[in-house]
Amino acid sequence: GEPLLHEDIIELMKKIKKMGFLIKLDTNGTNPELLKRVVEQGLVSYIAMDIKAPLDWASYKKAVNVEDKELLNKVKQSVDFLLSSSNKVSYEFRTTVVPKIIKLKDLVTIAKQIKGAQRYSIQQFYNSGKLIDKSFAKTTPYKKESLEDACEKVRPYVQKCYLKNI
Repeated sequence: GEPLLHEDIIELMKKIKKMGFLIKLDTNGTNPELLKRVVEQGLVSYIAMDIKAPLDWASYKKAVNVEDKELLNKVKQSVDFLLSSSNKVSYEFRTTVVPKIIKLKDLVTIAKQIKGAQRYSIQQFYNSGKLIDKSFAKTTPYKKESLEDACEKVRPYVQKCYLKNI
């Protein structure tokens, strides 16, 4: 689940840091205030933030299946924070490429929206057979070559582009 849903995450992170461990935070970006706090307090060493779809309401609503427009505004605030020069933590944005939700051209749109990002990871959709939404059960992932091509098209906008789960 989303770790930044829990206000007590800060106390947990402090305990983990005190034990000498580095902390990687995986987030969907919907709690920009808490994200800023954990970064400003030096509690995280690395952040991986999901970008589910292009940062416009129609695309994001389709990807996350919620009606709350404020959700997208919060995601944009988190993106802006991570992109800001005042942010001193290493991070990546990542998009899981589900063919029914993300078109390959959407990756360039997203890359333009996160222009200058340290890292952008394009993750291949993988059908584990344990999907909550059974309408994705017969979804065929994009071919490796198509994702490699998409990564090349994204590279002018971000510092580094990676392919994952290929």
